[in-house]
Amino acid sequence: METDYMEQKYESIPNFEMVKNAMSSKLTDKQVEEAKSAINRAVVGNKGHIFIDLLSYTPNQVRTLSDVLNRKGYPDVKIMMANDVARYMTIELNPLHLTR
Repeated sequence: METDYMEQKYESIPNFEMVKNAMSSKLTDKQVEEAKSAINRAVVGNKGHIFIDLLSYTPNQVRTLSDVLNRKGYPDVKIMMANDVARYMTIELNPLHLTR
């Protein structure tokens, strides 16, 4: 009985693989597809802004997405925070920047 109790208690400690994945800065295939889709919808809809929900992203993934978008030439990427948590990202599609 004591052994069962202790095993249950120890099970609450996350395994290393879970921690490593949670701390990863790599974007998942789903996250890349969501960003691509949001950009495509904004272009097709002739929208001035793109919004990407970041609630499922780790802080490292948010940083990675922001870095990737900046490297790809998106000039105005903003991360909107609430209570020190990244909630969503806005990307401005200024037509003046698109004509370069």
